[in-house]
Amino acid sequence: MTMKPHLSREAVEQATAEICLMPFFPSSDVHARAMVLRYFFDLCNDDEQVLWLAKRYVTLFTKWAGLRELRAVACSKFKPRDGVEVYSETYIDGIPSEKPSEPLQLAGPENIKLLDGHVSADPEADHLVLDMVPLKSLPPVPEFHPSTADERRVDNLLRQMYHLPEVPVIEAPQVAILEPPAAEPRFEATERPPQKITAEEVEAARQAVLLRRQRMAG
Repeated sequence: MTMKPHLSREAVEQATAEICLMPFFPSSDVHARAMVLRYFFDLCNDDEQVLWLAKRYVTLFTKWAGLRELRAVACSKFKPRDGVEVYSETYIDGIPSEKPSEPLQLAGPENIKLLDGHVSADPEADHLVLDMVPLKSLPPVPEFHPSTADERRVDNLLRQMYHLPEVPVIEAPQVAILEPPAAEPRFEATERPPQKITAEEVEAARQAVLLRRQRMAG
């Protein structure tokens, strides 16, 4: 014979009110509200289980997920009063534990003491890493030598960020650009029109030449 649950009216109504306030719950449907209330009587044996179930349900689900999920949450904590157990279809791996998950504790440097020349407390891993070091050695990175004043300024900004000594910036001498002198104006000779020589002028010139020869001969 199944014993009647020792549930108070106040606890059941409070739990039902919490469930009915969830998004997508048909709160205007009187039959839906009565069904939730009846489920609390089917699942729980005392007020503590009723209040826990309502609080846990609204914590796990952001909206109304149905009566089956309400029973699945109850089964994760205690055996239902009616003996019917189900699994959650939302949490396939099981209802999450109420205990907060502890953060992963990584071993700090104070807990690991390595000898010089070793990289791991595990001997097998230590030998594996040390064997790979010669194969994975990288060539040294060539030092950057800025060539222009702008490159030196950028290099000094990086040095300031990493607190390194700066390199003095030597400005390149300014070279004056000379413009070619203006070309002097050129004067082009104007051509004279040809002059006509008359026969009288030719005869006069011939007589002058003959007269000059006679004087030179005499």
